[in-house]
Amino acid sequence: MKTRFRLLPTILVCLGTLVLVSAGSILALSLFTTTSVVSDLVFRLVNQNLRGLELALRSYLDPATHEAEFLADRIRSGEVDFSDRSRLSEVAIGSLGAVPQITTLVVASAGGSTLQVSRTPSDDIDARWLRVQASGTEDIKIRRAEIEGTRYLVITKPITGYGDVPLEIGAYSVASEVNAPFRTVFRAAVIGVALFAAAMILSVFMSRMIAKPIRRTSAGTSAIASLDFDNIAPLPPSRIKEIDDLATSFNAMLVGLKSFGRYVPRALVNRLIRENRVGAGTEERELTVMFTDIADFTSDCEGMAPSEVAAFINHHLALVSQCIESEGGTIDKYIGDAVMAFWGAPDVVDDAPSRAARAAIAIRQAIAADNDKRVADGLPPVRIRIGIHTGPLIVGEIGAPNRINYTVVGDVVNATQRLEALGKEVGPAAESIVLVSSDPSRSRR
Repeated sequence: MKTRFRLLPTILVCLGTLVLVSAGSILALSLFTTTSVVSDLVFRLVNQNLRGLELALRSYLDPATHEAEFLADRIRSGEVDFSDRSRLSEVAIGSLGAVPQITTLVVASAGGSTLQVSRTPSDDIDARWLRVQASGTEDIKIRRAEIEGTRYLVITKPITGYGDVPLEIGAYSVASEVNAPFRTVFRAAVIGVALFAAAMILSVFMSRMIAKPIRRTSAGTSAIASLDFDNIAPLPPSRIKEIDDLATSFNAMLVGLKSFGRYVPRALVNRLIRENRVGAGTEERELTVMFTDIADFTSDCEGMAPSEVAAFINHHLALVSQCIESEGGTIDKYIGDAVMAFWGAPDVVDDAPSRAARAAIAIRQAIAADNDKRVADGLPPVRIRIGIHTGPLIVGEIGAPNRINYTVVGDVVNATQRLEALGKEVGPAAESIVLVSSDPSRSRR
């Protein structure tokens, strides 16, 4: 047997998976792409900033380096003699004046002699200072620092070419300013997760909207299978067109079945279905048949309006039918005010005569109680004749192809009807009289 899944969880899982895969993929891709773009942009900005700092530093230091190399070359070539302190001082002062970045110039010989030339405080010198520190790093580094409660990001980069130990330049920014793009990405991610959650909630709502009417339809069809039309509520309309069409069709079918059920013995059909007798044809069985009839019905109805006659007959038949069906009897047909019923088909029972007898007693009691009310209302009492006979009969589906009755055929039916009519002679004035007999061949068996 194949595994069957419930509708609501199935729809919920399908919609949820669809939303999860689609929205989750888009959200993850957007988050990854945005993060990559923002990270790359921040890195480019940082690198550009450090490149600007490096260029500024090199433009500041390169003239001093070139001037120092120029002075060293003149001393090495002998153009300036180190022992000529006057000449060396003039050249050193000239170099110091040519490069305003230099504050103090020191010229040292291999023997340890030195010449120091310095600017005076009144000289107009460039006072821009770049804070550098010796470091052995070669890559850009980002460090975090907190000063007086404020968080900073310090970005450093090594610069070579000014000695054996590279210099390190750096820039700092308030961490909140640098993290602003990432916070935007994070907020977008939070919004995306919230939208995903809303989509999941909407999926649950839509799943319930779809599953609820289908579950009600399923419950209704199950009740229809047992012919329980009276306890089936019509399906409400739906905003979904296909489900609304389903509800409309189901309600129209329900109205038709309820109308059809008024003319079809539902209890009999249920028993035929339960016994798997639908389409089984006919067979011979020993059954007990009952006929009931109201004595002097024609004279009692004289002077009554047609609607009053119909109400009287319907009330009487309801009393008799309830007593018969409570004992498991099958009502074959209504013939005016008369009722024909039988026991032993489609359900096989061993005590069919006893059931018919108990039903007859129940009918007598019901008629007696109803007559008390009629007399109290100033109406004449009802007198009823009942005939019961047991014997072999043909039972099953009898009729034309387009109109089939589940009924009985045989002499037992005629004998039962004559027995009921005999009650008119046996007890013409009795409120109710019951005559019972059986086929003579049955007693021999």
